[in-house]
Amino acid sequence: MRLRIQQFFNSNVGYLPFKIIEGIFGIVSLSLYSHLLFPDEYGLYGIVNSSVMITYLLSFGWFYFVAMRFIGEIDSVKERKIFFSNMLSLQGIIYGLLLFIYVSISLVLIYGFSFNPWLLMAYVLFFVGYMFNQFYINLLLYVQKRFLNVILVVFVAVLKPILVYGLYIAGVESLYILFLGHGLVDILLGGIAFRYIRPYQYFDKASIQKEQFKSYLQYGFPLIGLTLTMYVLNISDRFILRFFYSEYVVGLYVPNYSIASATFLMIAYGLSRGFYPRLLGAWAKDAKDEAGRILSASIKTYILLGLPAATGMFLLSKDIGQIIIAKEYEAGYPVIGIVAFGMFFLNLADYMNKEWELSKNTKPIFINSLIAAAANLSLNILLIPRYGLIMAAYTTLFASIIYFLMSGIRRKKILEIIVEKKDFISIIFANVVMCICVIISSVLPIQGYILIISKGMIGVISYFATWLAIRKILR
Repeated sequence: MRLRIQQFFNSNVGYLPFKIIEGIFGIVSLSLYSHLLFPDEYGLYGIVNSSVMITYLLSFGWFYFVAMRFIGEIDSVKERKIFFSNMLSLQGIIYGLLLFIYVSISLVLIYGFSFNPWLLMAYVLFFVGYMFNQFYINLLLYVQKRFLNVILVVFVAVLKPILVYGLYIAGVESLYILFLGHGLVDILLGGIAFRYIRPYQYFDKASIQKEQFKSYLQYGFPLIGLTLTMYVLNISDRFILRFFYSEYVVGLYVPNYSIASATFLMIAYGLSRGFYPRLLGAWAKDAKDEAGRILSASIKTYILLGLPAATGMFLLSKDIGQIIIAKEYEAGYPVIGIVAFGMFFLNLADYMNKEWELSKNTKPIFINSLIAAAANLSLNILLIPRYGLIMAAYTTLFASIIYFLMSGIRRKKILEIIVEKKDFISIIFANVVMCICVIISSVLPIQGYILIISKGMIGVISYFATWLAIRKILR
């Protein structure tokens, strides 16, 4: 039984069911928050959340990329001491710098502009929790504690909306409930991950090495730029919407955008957590044929699940919005489907980049992402002031396609990626049949949520039934 569970976790879809659970609770959270907060409050949360992400990437985010790539190569206690000693010392330096900068800025805001000090403290709690969550919970995957990673990830998704609603019921001001609720859950469960990894027990001053700093920076720094530009690609639109419009418009945009991004985060992360450790293992053994098969199978699985997901969300954007988000956010419903296709191409490009990551040459990825982010930012500045939040979604889609094309054309081509024609034919044909069935289902003599749910079920059934039939015919 234990062997079967382990085999399932190591398959391409081993983590997908748990990521689906996380994604479902993430969407439940979006729905809940849209009913608890006014759009301008949601807009403020979106701006702060985006700012926290950028700060994390510039300060601590690159450590995760380094850890993910190098920790699997650690074979001895001595190497583990070197790794964690250098990691913790660098993190300590950055903590100190961030604290100094934040305290200085806070004093200016409090005494110069009468800014609410309690809100600033809530931001700190939110950031610290985010850091613990992103780094230590995800790191569990690469220190052979994968089941604990799954448990904590699911609990994070479940506990956040529960605590946020509890704070709301307790009478906490709505402006604070997301920052406090998310921060506390992330710190608690991220702390559990930290306790299990126990990096502190390997800390040794004598193991801190300047050369090690350099090797980590050479690998991690381009990925800082990569991830930062990817966030520019994804979140610059909300800052520009805030600049030209208001937090209210940002509030209309963010939850609708988040539905699409959460769905594809669920699919992409659920698949990558199953295949990427195996891909790293095959690469470490210099088994390039095996690595190529793993990557090829992963691409096929992603397209099989991702394309109908994007298409369905585009066709049913309004229906999805009506089910999940409060009516006050209705003007942003079209964003869901447009961004869904953007997320599809963005995550597909990530598969094209794996060979660069494996060969530790991340500069081409950074260049591709920088060009795509520059295109996105330029289009946002030119078009958002004139056409508003719907155009912000289209610029995201356009920039994601640019990124995918550049990644595919400039691919390293170390591994042989083979996706057979019959796979593409069956997926595309099934997607077309699904579209027809969903459009026709609009005339069913039912209304409301029953009609919306029926459309979704018809789409899923028609897609997979057609896919299986075509596969059988082409066998």
